[in-house]
Amino acid sequence: MTFLRCLRMDFKRLLQSGNFYFAIFLTAFITAVGLIPNIWTYGNQMSVYELARLHGNATNFFLIMTVLVALPFGLSYREDVKHNYLHCLTSRASLAACCWSHVAVAAAGAFLTVFFGYALCYGAMGFFFPVIHPEEAELLRKGSYHVYGHLILGPAPFLYFVCTIATEAAGYGFLAVFALMLSAKISNPFVILSMPAIFYYATVIVGTVGRLPGILRWDYILTDGGWLAKSIGDIRVLMPCIFLYFASLIGVAGLVFESWAERRRKHG
Repeated sequence: MTFLRCLRMDFKRLLQSGNFYFAIFLTAFITAVGLIPNIWTYGNQMSVYELARLHGNATNFFLIMTVLVALPFGLSYREDVKHNYLHCLTSRASLAACCWSHVAVAAAGAFLTVFFGYALCYGAMGFFFPVIHPEEAELLRKGSYHVYGHLILGPAPFLYFVCTIATEAAGYGFLAVFALMLSAKISNPFVILSMPAIFYYATVIVGTVGRLPGILRWDYILTDGGWLAKSIGDIRVLMPCIFLYFASLIGVAGLVFESWAERRRKHG
């Protein structure tokens, strides 16, 4: 069984999983719930643009999201070991092919969960609020706005939401693979699902106290492009760089995951 066959089987497993669709709808739901205080306070003054900027401010929102993105496939390796399915797979394919297939599908599952969840929420908000108020657009034109701001003012404003959602979704894809990586060492699912949030806040503390350079602050890149967005003014270059950045982090986590899975197979 080649890597591509493993990948096809894992994607089929993802799409047939109820956790995947549950995570998408729950992402949309908690995003909308998190925006309710702002809607109550400002009412018709809000726009979909402003709501998208405000959605991730609550700490509890982020904590829930780190769990949701790991639900679709982050626990797949643990399930394979628990039900002895991994032995069946490795009898027909290399462990490396199985591991990297799990990595790819865990990252893709998290990305799609966030992307479709946010898109569903913002799409529903579009029925009640304007995409952007003229006053907000005017302020953006007058100020030195973020590179994504060019998109909301362009002929296709929906590209603003596509790019901002995709940026965050790519970061969550890394966190889902981080959970998958830990599942090769930890068997308790509650501990596995809690570790991405702990890792995130640990890196925030280390980055702040150590004053790490912007390229190492992946937490900023997850939220708004961080150092990359400040350094690259062309969105056509920025987005591939963001995807490559998080793909590199996913690759590192994948190497550790493969190493730990191989060690577990040899030593139990």
